[in-house]
Amino acid sequence: MKTTLAKTRRRLEPFNLELAQQDGMLEIVGTEKNKRRMLAELLYEETSINFLDLETIQRSFPDIDVAVVRECTIKTLDAHRYFVNDYSLINLILHIAVAIERMRSNRPQTSGAPDAPGTTCTQSDLRAHEYDMANELADQLQQRFAVPFPSAERDELALLLASRTTPSTYEVETRDSIGRFIDADCLNLVDTLIKNVEAFYFIDLSEGEFFIRFALHIKRTYSFAPDITPTQKTRSPKRFMQAVHCSTMQLSRWRESLSNSATY
Repeated sequence: MKTTLAKTRRRLEPFNLELAQQDGMLEIVGTEKNKRRMLAELLYEETSINFLDLETIQRSFPDIDVAVVRECTIKTLDAHRYFVNDYSLINLILHIAVAIERMRSNRPQTSGAPDAPGTTCTQSDLRAHEYDMANELADQLQQRFAVPFPSAERDELALLLASRTTPSTYEVETRDSIGRFIDADCLNLVDTLIKNVEAFYFIDLSEGEFFIRFALHIKRTYSFAPDITPTQKTRSPKRFMQAVHCSTMQLSRWRESLSNSATY
């Protein structure tokens, strides 16, 4: 029993959670935000595939129609002309499903979260239309699932959307015109990274659309690092090492500290 409790405490430590024992009862102590982070991480670890999909999330939350969550999310992003890639969409749906499940269990967040899960994004980084998106999405989810979304939950949702989506107006940009949004130093770094990946891994990433997406990702890395779980280091080691290579070069150029999650 003592060995199991010790392992549990070590497992909770990365999430700033503690295991408290009193009168024969065990309780996980910490912020609601960190408890949700832990739940999401456990789901990643328990799945036997490289990336989560809707079916996996649906099995984990049988009382939540994740297809409806996806529908509401896509509808909101389309209305505001925002783009989200497939992985970020699944990640976003997972966080929303966890939030709905916790609120149904009377475990809402009671104060504005300082940052989004797995990111260095803060509320001061958000713009008015990102709050508008969050409120619109929260209203839809509230209606479809009969779960109230208080202000703290809406703030968290705004941070999630800001850290995982990109304005779709970039889709019409070309490699030449993207300079209107991204400075020359960043574009030169992207060129260097792509050339080095080809030299070290023999993978050509110079295709125009990828260049634009990658440049946008590098630009946003300063404040919006995507939420990647530690378990994916072992599931996709080659891809992870390629990403580590790029992040190492980025560090040497910009001399800024990036978390492991920013390498994906």
